Amino acid sequence: MFVNKDLKIVEPDNETVLNEFFIFPMCRIDYSNGLLEKETGMRICLIRAVKKKYEFFLLDITKSALEEAEWLSAKSIKEFFGITTDNSFAKSYNRYLIAFNEFATTQLKDESRVIYTDQIGWIKGGEGWSYVPVITPSEKHIVYDQNIKSKYKIKVDKFMELKEAFQVVLSMLDIADKKVTIPLLSYSILSLFTSLINYNKSGINKFLICISGDNSVLRRAGFANLFCNLYDRKQNLNSINAAFHSNLSCTEEELRSRSSKIRDGIFIVNTEKNNRKIQMSRKLLQNDHLENMTLLLSEDNLDQDFVLNVNIDNIQVNTILLEKLKSNPESLTTGLSYFVRIIEEAFNDIGERENVRKEFVRLYKAGYATFNDKGIEYDINKIHMSSLLLVGFKLFLDCAEEVEAINAGLKEQYYNEAQRILKAESIVANSLESNSVKSSIEKHDVFLSNLLNLLQVNKLIDYKDKNNPAIDHTKNLGWIENENVLYIKADIFGKIEDLLKTSGQEKHLSSKDKRQIYQELYKHQVILKPDDGKEIEKVQVTTIEKVLNVANSSVKIFKIDYQRAKEYIKEKR
Repeated sequence: MFVNKDLKIVEPDNETVLNEFFIFPMCRIDYSNGLLEKETGMRICLIRAVKKKYEFFLLDITKSALEEAEWLSAKSIKEFFGITTDNSFAKSYNRYLIAFNEFATTQLKDESRVIYTDQIGWIKGGEGWSYVPVITPSEKHIVYDQNIKSKYKIKVDKFMELKEAFQVVLSMLDIADKKVTIPLLSYSILSLFTSLINYNKSGINKFLICISGDNSVLRRAGFANLFCNLYDRKQNLNSINAAFHSNLSCTEEELRSRSSKIRDGIFIVNTEKNNRKIQMSRKLLQNDHLENMTLLLSEDNLDQDFVLNVNIDNIQVNTILLEKLKSNPESLTTGLSYFVRIIEEAFNDIGERENVRKEFVRLYKAGYATFNDKGIEYDINKIHMSSLLLVGFKLFLDCAEEVEAINAGLKEQYYNEAQRILKAESIVANSLESNSVKSSIEKHDVFLSNLLNLLQVNKLIDYKDKNNPAIDHTKNLGWIENENVLYIKADIFGKIEDLLKTSGQEKHLSSKDKRQIYQELYKHQVILKPDDGKEIEKVQVTTIEKVLNVANSSVKIFKIDYQRAKEYIKEKR
């Protein structure tokens, strides 16, 4: 079978043979950046018969290259088909081109088109939704830029099976207090859908999370890398990779440009005390063309609209679990890769982008409606942020249950705990000053009173047993020596914050508050020197707290004279 000079398929009788191969357009190639689409080329197929069999040659070609016949000069084309510039096919190329375009316009269906993209994130191809670069190039009729494949590849552990991957991600929640880990993991999951939620069109405001405070075991950058960085994950956690995120000072344009490279993920900005960089980062929230979420790292809380602060001061880190996760940096990305593969199928069932967006809005409203507890006043802005985080967390739990990584009962426990934590963070809390706590001197009284109340219902472990691995040392408040010297975990501040919130008082004790509390209680001989016989020149958090080695782990503590503490509270009353 051949194509003659009139572009008709004929048998090779006495017809003049135009060429000894068959060529036709297979599908249209469109470029998409997730926001805009435009036709950019065509995929063509060339077939020739060789000794009773057929050889196929596929070629993706741009519109300009196709119209100008540039591809005919390619070495592979010349060698495969023997096409030259004086070949009869080349001479009749314009007639072929007319037939190509007519066939492409009238016969090729949208479903068969190929999508080319140079952006990561969700792209709708001819065969449905896919998350680039979790899919392999050419899968589902989507091809993407080589730079994405090499730089933004989301690495996975090929030996980790589906169930295990989900279970490992959920185990990450136990590395520290869940009021820190649940918001961070939920934010990472939520960020994967930024372009599909389409915040501006949905009337839902985008927000950012700020990791504040510090922790000697896992610093701000460590928490950010562990829970929120998807690219080039390494065992070294305590530095921000400037190849993907923003670490040092930069201009506003540099910040915006770097942010634009990440789509449907988290862009991490290390601000330290750089107020200008903080303000530049907040401007990113207003840019509708940036389809990502932003995570700030700051020494202090950022008390501004649409910012959820996650403070890591005083929290205990599970060092055994941390080392395990560090040894396999791909733990998070493996679980999230499986997750988006499952979600892809759900999106394909839903169909068009607008319908996917409406489903997210429905989930958001359902979560929002649960903040209706009688007698509790919630901050309307924090309800908004918490409701969005619950959307991300719920979707992950739904998939985990679907693959039998967890059962329905465990799923409910996880979700209820997340809901409880996020509700507590959303309560409208009057300041300590408006609740009869008008100075730093009174703050330390409130702190100590709450601490003693907790000690009445929480038994301390004998100090002699602190290195006993058979005892669970993760849930106790501390240890007691000789029935009087208390070694209290520094994360007690977080537990007392929770007590204050439920009673409508200040919900965050800042680093400054903590230092003042230590100073006052040390002055009244309630807090003891961390090391006997070693004088303290100046009372600071770092001079009062010490690291205590406990059964294959370590924890920050401060020491208290239990008898003196009880006497002091009686004196104040």
